[in-house]
Amino acid sequence: MLSCSASRSRRAIAPTSRWRSRALGLVGLALFVSAIGTVAAANDPPAYWIDTSRLDKTPPLEFATERAIVFKDGYALLVNRAQGRTDAHGRLISEQVPDEAILGSVWVDVVAEEGTEPIGLESLTARRETIDETKPETHVCRSMSELLRANLEREVTLSTDRGDLVGTLVEVIGSESDEPYVDPLSSASPLLSSTRRSIDASHVVVLSQGRKTVLAIGEIRRLHAPELEVRLTTEAKTRRDAKQWVLQFDRANADVEVRLIYFRSGIRWIPTYRVTLGDDPSTAEVALQAELLNEAESLEQAAIDLVVGVPNFRFRETPSPLVLEAAMRMTLQQAAPMLMNNLMSNSSQALFTQRSGEFRRDESAAASTDVPEIPSELAGVGAQDLYVIPLDPMTLGLGERAAVPLGRSIVPCRHVYTWDLQVVRDGSVSAPTGGADDSPLQLSVNRVWHQLELTNVTDAPWTTGAALLLDGQQPLAQELLGYTSPGATVRIPVTVAVDLRGDYEEVETDRKLDAMIWNGDRYARIDKVGTLSLRNAKRTNVAVEITVSIPGSVDSAGADGKVAIGDFRSDAWSGYAGSPGLNRHSTVRWAFELAPDETFTTELRSHFFVRQ
Repeated sequence: MLSCSASRSRRAIAPTSRWRSRALGLVGLALFVSAIGTVAAANDPPAYWIDTSRLDKTPPLEFATERAIVFKDGYALLVNRAQGRTDAHGRLISEQVPDEAILGSVWVDVVAEEGTEPIGLESLTARRETIDETKPETHVCRSMSELLRANLEREVTLSTDRGDLVGTLVEVIGSESDEPYVDPLSSASPLLSSTRRSIDASHVVVLSQGRKTVLAIGEIRRLHAPELEVRLTTEAKTRRDAKQWVLQFDRANADVEVRLIYFRSGIRWIPTYRVTLGDDPSTAEVALQAELLNEAESLEQAAIDLVVGVPNFRFRETPSPLVLEAAMRMTLQQAAPMLMNNLMSNSSQALFTQRSGEFRRDESAAASTDVPEIPSELAGVGAQDLYVIPLDPMTLGLGERAAVPLGRSIVPCRHVYTWDLQVVRDGSVSAPTGGADDSPLQLSVNRVWHQLELTNVTDAPWTTGAALLLDGQQPLAQELLGYTSPGATVRIPVTVAVDLRGDYEEVETDRKLDAMIWNGDRYARIDKVGTLSLRNAKRTNVAVEITVSIPGSVDSAGADGKVAIGDFRSDAWSGYAGSPGLNRHSTVRWAFELAPDETFTTELRSHFFVRQ
């Protein structure tokens, strides 16, 4: 079994049975984290000990993202590749440990060339290391002392109250010390300390006419030179806490290519549509583009696959131990408590509101506060088959957004005018009030909607997305285009039709008291007849669909209305106090074509029971 450990010092890794791995013919190697804390007592450590003092000398392994498989819910599967050469002990180190990965999604495979003996990966060790680095640091001179140091070996003129001294700057005399400073180009790992070499200078040595003169820096009033350097380069030392992966292979001094995959949050794609109507009312142009948001890590010329549908990842909220996420949060809390507390306090705004507190590999992420809140209907929820839309390789930096056209097509379009009536009854009205016109009828909606019915004649499904509707260049509306499989149809509401006016009225035709006794309660039966009319004031024929949702049982519907009777619905009643078992719920539908200036009129008869 492969084993991995996470620690700061020397660690033991159980020997890997390589013949067993080859016999099983594994394509990928599963990485399981085990806590191995045994310290060998022998003077000579066994062969499988890792000497961490020598690990820092191994060649670094630099990963580059070659593919990103992006889902709508803000998660992505990243595929990285790296090439390196193992050291004399068959090891490689990489500090490019992912900032985030979910449990069970981190896999490392060795890419073998055809016809060559494959190199085996024996183990991967995740650890945190304190790294000391020394590098030159250049800054603008802040004092006369630093200006003199920056111009050593140059011929200058020093002006004092006693006159000018012309000569070559030889040396600056003073005590050296290390002063703390903030490195604006520091690496992603948390800095534990950062210092640069400073000299508290008091005098300067000047070579003038073959004689050296020591001059107090406090006496210098001006500095002249034909070429004056105003920037000083000093030695800077940094100490940082870094995450590292140590990859142990079964071959030393060998060229190795590895592929790393992991699943993480932070990259999302949002489909947006543009539906354009033209001169032909029976067709429409549907254009699709993808809006990409990257809040994870920079992608450099990486192939991107957009996935329609959402995968089922049970442990997406559980970080992988191999990325040492909890360990890095603890380090941040110790090194920069104010920064970490600020990150935690703003967790509701972090990374698509799904994860908070992760450390970012680029400081630009901290300044990226324009992450939009995605509406739930566009977040990719719901079960759908996965369909992949491949894109050409592109560069998308951390915090960047992009819009990528995915194509356009001419599809069949049908204009449909729908009228949905939702009748709400008052269940407390049980006896005559003396007026024949008194009615408990309430209509929640009485509007006719113009809708576009589009047929997906492409080979790919339309995923749920925002749709901008245009008539030429005239905007009509923006609505939601729902998921549509190839060959299926979808309707998009456009606007309320002002040229189609409908009316619905009900009158009571009969009332029978004590019509039923149920559980000791007396109920009255009320019979109604409803009259429905719809007039077309347009100059063209229109396709109309009318749906009436009404409490009670419909006994008959004119004009070949299709009646469907279902169970009681409490939302169709106001103040209902009776038994729900006495009243059903009915839905009546009509579909027809209405000519210009024509009026459709029909009746439906229904009855219901109310408690007396």
